[in-house]
Amino acid sequence: MERQTVQEPLKILPDSIPLTLANNYLKQYFPTLKTSQMRTSTVYKPMRFFFLPLLLIIASQAFAAEPVLKFTLTKAAGTPTTYEFLLPDNDPNQGVPFARDEAVQQQHNAGVAALTWAKQFYGAHEIFLRSVELQQGPIPYYLAKFDGELAGARQVFFAIVLTSGSVLEPVEVLQSTSK
Repeated sequence: MERQTVQEPLKILPDSIPLTLANNYLKQYFPTLKTSQMRTSTVYKPMRFFFLPLLLIIASQAFAAEPVLKFTLTKAAGTPTTYEFLLPDNDPNQGVPFARDEAVQQQHNAGVAALTWAKQFYGAHEIFLRSVELQQGPIPYYLAKFDGELAGARQVFFAIVLTSGSVLEPVEVLQSTSK
């Protein structure tokens, strides 16, 4: 593969700044940087064609998620908000099935983690944990159901805890304002 060296100045500062000022800036903040390092770069033209598709594949894998729960509640400010939990396609910390006693302990731990997280995330008062149930999906997870005082009313809200113990944070779904 043939390498080409292209002579171009390092673009750290806008073009409108005089060259001497730019050099002083670079010397001040990058004292070990040599002028030869600032003026050359190596370009592998064929690699450009592989980089973009690779980046797109990685991004789609990283953000792949399955929606498992969508609900609406009224925030403390009085605005209705819709939340959606997106379950990742896989959980790298997924363990092997547990014995009965271990499964009960894991369910209890999921409930404690969910309650701790929900108090902070939703900002509700007088929160009661109503249930914690193991759900089967692409990966198993615990669904915790709560009710609590929020915006002057008793409301129901949820938390999802992966079997690894990680709590998923829901995403806020934008409401369309069309009539």
